[in-house]
Amino acid sequence: MSEPRRKRGAERTSNRGPAAIPQLPLRRVENPYPPMALLSADQIEAIHQASMHLLENFGVEAMSPRA
Repeated sequence: MSEPRRKRGAERTSNRGPAAIPQLPLRRVENPYPPMALLSADQIEAIHQASMHLLENFGVEAMSPRA
């Protein structure tokens, strides 16, 4: 008689099913540190005013016909 056919690697692993990976239960991640103030209110206002100046004087050019 002939020998039984051996299964190839992919065939062997596909029959086993997915391997369960132990995982911790989901939990909410909390940042214990306060938000960093990188810019002062005056600096943010200066950036806003500069951006408004650029939009008013130069505008925005839309290159796409969909725009």
